Amino acid sequence: MDEILLPGFEPEPQPKDRLFFAVLPDADACAQIQRLAQGLRAQHQLQGRTLDAARLHVSLLALGDYPDMPHALIGRAAEAATALRLAPFRVRLAQALSFSGKVRSARPRAVVLTGDEGVTGLVQLHQSLTRAMHGAGLPHTSTSITPQLTMLYDAASVAPQPVEAVEWTVREFVLVHSLIGANLPYTILQRWPLA
Repeated sequence: MDEILLPGFEPEPQPKDRLFFAVLPDADACAQIQRLAQGLRAQHQLQGRTLDAARLHVSLLALGDYPDMPHALIGRAAEAATALRLAPFRVRLAQALSFSGKVRSARPRAVVLTGDEGVTGLVQLHQSLTRAMHGAGLPHTSTSITPQLTMLYDAASVAPQPVEAVEWTVREFVLVHSLIGANLPYTILQRWPLA
């Protein structure tokens, strides 16, 4: 049966465009991450598919989900990010575990890489971005971060375990556009070098 819509009572448009700031691993780190993920799949009999290298990232700050591209917001966020002055830094991720976020659900859990002291630079970049977005009057979703890089999703749970450390030098951060639920490569809207 067709749904009858009355004028002025149209359903809210569903968000399809997600925007977030992120750090991307370099090519060598991506190759190492994919090898680690394959090893964890075999070790724990995981069924989830390893994420493509083009989707590997560490999220820094979410700008939200939108039914259409918010070009004015993108412009203001880019302007605020341009003002950041940070030096390049090393990232070291040496622990794998299942991460389900703040809300427990039946959905598959992310199997992630994380670290201790090796993520300090990511935390500092997140804090700088948060201050810049706040100063520009822009929305941001969190004041804290647990830096992590998702390798795959699986219903099974992986207990925290040490792994061969993945390291790279972060020389830039990016603003990413993702089509929600499309499992397509991300679109990099803008890059900011660290210097």
